[in-house]
Amino acid sequence: MRNISPLVTAAVLFLLIGCGSSSQTPISEPIEPIPIQSATPPKDISNKMDHFTSFAELYNLIRYYYPGDEAASIDWEAFALLGFRRIDNASSSETIEELLIELFKSIAPSLIINGQVIGTEQPATPSAYTFWHHYGFGFGYRWNGNLTGYQNERVQTHSATDSKYFPSPIYHRQRLASGLEISFPLAIATENNNTVPSAVGFMVDESQQRLNRNFNDLYVRLSSAAITWGVFQHFFPYKNEMNLQWESRLPNILAESATATNIEDQIKLLKKLTAHLEDAHVFYFYDPASSAKGVSPFVVDWIENQAVVTDVWGNAIGKISRGYVLTHIGGETVESLLAKQELLISMGADKRRASAVYDLTLIETATKSYQFIDNLGVPFEVSFAPDNHYDRHFNDSLVIEKPAAILSELDNGILYFNLVDWQESDVSLVEVQSTLVNADKIIIDWRGYPIANEVWDLIGYLCETQVDSPPFITKNAQQPNMNEAINSISGWSIYPQPRNTPTSVAVIIGRNTQSAADTGAALFESCPNATLIGESTTGANGNITGFDLFGGQNKSGLQITFSGLQVLQNDNSRLIGIGVKPDIPVTFTRQGIIDQVDQSLQKAVEFLE
Repeated sequence: MRNISPLVTAAVLFLLIGCGSSSQTPISEPIEPIPIQSATPPKDISNKMDHFTSFAELYNLIRYYYPGDEAASIDWEAFALLGFRRIDNASSSETIEELLIELFKSIAPSLIINGQVIGTEQPATPSAYTFWHHYGFGFGYRWNGNLTGYQNERVQTHSATDSKYFPSPIYHRQRLASGLEISFPLAIATENNNTVPSAVGFMVDESQQRLNRNFNDLYVRLSSAAITWGVFQHFFPYKNEMNLQWESRLPNILAESATATNIEDQIKLLKKLTAHLEDAHVFYFYDPASSAKGVSPFVVDWIENQAVVTDVWGNAIGKISRGYVLTHIGGETVESLLAKQELLISMGADKRRASAVYDLTLIETATKSYQFIDNLGVPFEVSFAPDNHYDRHFNDSLVIEKPAAILSELDNGILYFNLVDWQESDVSLVEVQSTLVNADKIIIDWRGYPIANEVWDLIGYLCETQVDSPPFITKNAQQPNMNEAINSISGWSIYPQPRNTPTSVAVIIGRNTQSAADTGAALFESCPNATLIGESTTGANGNITGFDLFGGQNKSGLQITFSGLQVLQNDNSRLIGIGVKPDIPVTFTRQGIIDQVDQSLQKAVEFLE
């Protein structure tokens, strides 16, 4: 197996197909974060929760949907910091209405609070309008250096009929947590390419710009919570098909953020929030120097309701073996540790345990004690120092090693082809094509993530009929809260290639068949001569996007990713958190791990025989 660092292993989760580039309207560049010497202590903000929640709600509404020039050109992170700070330090005589008017008057003069325009009303008959067109969530975010293909731009038009994306109704109305009634125009009057009415804009002096942006600060944590909640409130493509109760989660994450003291605490709180999304493309990246971890010299998987050792290396060799059951880490039961870890994992509810147990091998830098039950039923304890590498690649089957040969004939004449790992082998495309068209029984190993674009063409050499991809739906979110989003639907077809003989195909899928591999599983599911065997796929699909908080991963801040578009099953039912289910399910056993039997491969062979 190939050695790979934990960070790179995590990044493999999100390699995607079909990510194009496009012009973007970028978020203002954040000011360079500056360190502080001491942490802000946890604070009780319970008496201000309605005020904080109302500010966070209005902040995200204006940031993403108020189309005025002033709101489009500010440093929104700085505005969030100053907003939370101002509300926290307000006198008891100042009302939330007064505070919001003070904060938003300079950037949203057409905002209406409790029936009163806080600045100046729009002209009755403007010559043009400006509005936001949100094609997914991009805002200049780059994944692996490339723009995501999602667009967020302000559009100018002379009338509502000039664009199908012109917002209707033109005013958004909403009651905030504090009970205030607010409304504002989603399309704003424009004269001579400037939105009207105009305002002074968000002005900060140098002392305000240098406000601390370290996660040790209360207002940074409150801002990160508000921003994160807002992105998913207004842009998560699966929001309306899931019972997320997202609006009710804002007060909780704000209150919890006040109890944190550093970036690690805040990430755990944000992970608890995003776990409800059941989106396995949600991932958190932060400063590698501060997040560096060692790993245990072994890995465990969830098999027969136990944490079973499935691989061993380094100083664990000779001390533990495959099949051993891990029961305690540092004196705490595995069940207790898993219950905590599952709260942080954004996956389908029935898939979190398998992911959580995998995370048990990611440890801090200190030596830990582990308690096992060996293969004779004898309990024992052993300590391991962290290893400095991770001997597990994402494209491994996550339970047992795959056959070494990428393309080979098994003893019974069945052709085995590891399609997801083929692009890293020395087997040529011509050799693969000529072999596939002459085989009448083929096993395709689809456990992992395919990288090469030729993978999709090769499916045409396996399926005897045309197969169509499931729907890919990008949301045009023209109204806040993902209300009445307009769907842009795309997809593609794969056409059969000439064959020398009919073929029966067994496709092995598993718990690490994810993202683009979810798409491949759906294509094989549509193939009449193919049968899916193994475990359900992850159910995380939709070209990735994300956002940075307070400098991003490399500047003492944080980066969060998620699925940027919606993908459905072949029958248009929900995919996220569920995955593509096998025609013939396989349940791994501990004895199979001890005997080193690839039970999915074994089942595929039995099916074709």
